[in-house]
Amino acid sequence: MDKREKFYSTIAIVGEILVLAGAAAWMAKWGWVNYVYALGATLFAIGRFSIDYKFTLPSACPTHDKTSNLVLRRLYRQRMFGNVVLLLSALVMNMPFGFYGGVFVGRSSWIVFFTVFVVFELYTAFRIPHVMDKKE
Repeated sequence: MDKREKFYSTIAIVGEILVLAGAAAWMAKWGWVNYVYALGATLFAIGRFSIDYKFTLPSACPTHDKTSNLVLRRLYRQRMFGNVVLLLSALVMNMPFGFYGGVFVGRSSWIVFFTVFVVFELYTAFRIPHVMDKKE
């Protein structure tokens, strides 16, 4: 891992910690927790969007097949979609209460987006290493 990847991985980890701290402290109804969550979501997304994912396998690899390559691409796309949903949850968390486009945004509406992010993150966190081990 080169310096650039290590830097962005560190940013993503710090963002993850801030997101978890902001989501956990949200129940205390502190006003500044929204900003901690939004900062964490932004840092996490920057860290994840900046990492270069390599989908090519060495040609000498005996298990080189296109299906695992396509599976990895799909999983990384799902992970990126989850990051976008996390940013949307930070946006909704900081919106004032009211109707937007006929949809009511209340105090806990951001939890729906956060749950979608968590589902995508957990799924890809277990599937990507499984596919990577299968390739080797």
